[in-house]
Amino acid sequence: MQHAVTNPSAREAPENVTLTLEMKRAWNLATPVSRLHQEIVSSIFCMVRDDYSMPALPDNWDVGHCSATRWIALTQVCHGWREIAINTSLLWSDIVLTSTSYKWAEEALRRSKRCLLSIIIVLEGRPVNIHAVFGVVHKLKGQLDRCRILRLQVPYVVTKAFLKSDAPHLEQLSIAVDPFPQDPSRYGPLIFPEAARQMNSLRRLSLNSCQIDWITTLLTRLTHLYIFDIPISAGLTCNNLVAAISKIPALESLSFGQCFNMEDITVDLSATTRIQLPHLKCLLANCDVDNMACFLYSVILPPFCRLRLWAIDDVNGTPHLYSVLSWLSTRFGSSDDFPGENHLRSLSLFRFQEEFTIKGFSEILSHEEIKNTRPLLELLIFFQHQECDVPVPRTVLNSFLISFPLSHTIFLEVTTDSDFEIPEYTWGKAFGFNPFLQSIFLDTDPRTLFDALIPIDDDSETDDDSDDDPETDNDPENADDLGTAGDSRTADDSETVPFSALSTIILGSKVVDCSFILDVLRDRSEHGVRLQRLLFSENCDLPPASVLSQLQEVVSYVGRQTSSGSASVRSIQNPRDDNEA
Repeated sequence: MQHAVTNPSAREAPENVTLTLEMKRAWNLATPVSRLHQEIVSSIFCMVRDDYSMPALPDNWDVGHCSATRWIALTQVCHGWREIAINTSLLWSDIVLTSTSYKWAEEALRRSKRCLLSIIIVLEGRPVNIHAVFGVVHKLKGQLDRCRILRLQVPYVVTKAFLKSDAPHLEQLSIAVDPFPQDPSRYGPLIFPEAARQMNSLRRLSLNSCQIDWITTLLTRLTHLYIFDIPISAGLTCNNLVAAISKIPALESLSFGQCFNMEDITVDLSATTRIQLPHLKCLLANCDVDNMACFLYSVILPPFCRLRLWAIDDVNGTPHLYSVLSWLSTRFGSSDDFPGENHLRSLSLFRFQEEFTIKGFSEILSHEEIKNTRPLLELLIFFQHQECDVPVPRTVLNSFLISFPLSHTIFLEVTTDSDFEIPEYTWGKAFGFNPFLQSIFLDTDPRTLFDALIPIDDDSETDDDSDDDPETDNDPENADDLGTAGDSRTADDSETVPFSALSTIILGSKVVDCSFILDVLRDRSEHGVRLQRLLFSENCDLPPASVLSQLQEVVSYVGRQTSSGSASVRSIQNPRDDNEA
């Protein structure tokens, strides 16, 4: 007969178990970590809890909790740590209530004592124990007088009940009506009553899938405003939004997206009356190009403001797209309104299917540094069409590049995950006679770039260069509607070697033949322009030994670009033999 194996300690007498526990506690008290003051241990616990909290919205100003209770393991290490954690009220100040965690939220509220609270309530669907859940909701609503952060993702009626309470310490308020009713006009905008208008500490407001009374005085004290997914039936227009933010003098961060109705937009490019936002440090705009152009031409932004512009446009391009590009050319080009420190000195171009992304930096960066640096400008254009397989016309993308402010770019990075190639014509007009461009990282087919490096004959007509791209040359909207671009190859430029300041080229994995590279670099060296460094990335096969030796004759240095960004000579000391496949 088999007997179940039981825990030996379970058979011990109660007095023996108590003695064992006391011995273990005495041992723990003798360890060095137990000699720390309780205040230090409490501070460490709070930092661990904060590490498990992840900001849910841009600029790190909203509070989210992806793993809000994982730090609880600290209370299960030993008796001393548990006593410290339970008596540290600040540890329990972040209260998260969901449809299943109502018991945890109620216990955390009790242990928080009288410290300021961060309350997050997310109720999706109908709770199983609805009476218990809403009982805790009622208790939390009664604690708004000591609430510092409040995030609500609850039905409309619950949101209205919370807004009726006084919250003098509330600094951040996030509202997401979930699910939003099918008929929003039945509920109307969220009205902040007189008690809510006394939220003198409120500085950050986030609205998602709901509408508010835009004339409320509550907005005037904000520094951060986040608006997304406002229903079309709410009737919010770009002009309404501009009028609302004009009453927020200290606004530092503005994020909005998918919040405008589909009315026809008229963009006044010569508007003399624009709203000044002198303190704005970050702008995130996610909308169609019509509303984006309307917004940009309605405001005046400071030079240091970082821009994240995500626009949706027709696959064939629209006039408002070129209005946005013209605005960017004015802002980041050479003008009296914007000083030289606003120039884009490092640029990253990325093409993925129908998305085209440009990231611009005011600093001179390398390929590795760009990955970890926050851009001054991030422009993403998504070209949409009713049929997914319709490609973006090359004329649109060429005009897109030629009209962009590239005259002061020093480092350029081009990456594509599609078969799109920048034509030689576009290379020449966009970058060819940039007197500052020194380094190019190219992770696409390099043939068209090297075609653009070929010096121009003095007796050739410069207009013949456009024959490589007749579509672009014959496009009537390319030259006049693109703002400051113009034609770079003039008669005076015929004696200049294209890319004359270019000293470094780094090639990616799509290099399959180096013979044409050798011919071009020889031609340039004959005109007195010698490339200093030609680097091959780690995922790119090195050329045969004979080609490498010839490249060395026309390039000052040939090497391999390592993952750390440095170049290695050892990797080419023993290049693969000519007979290798």
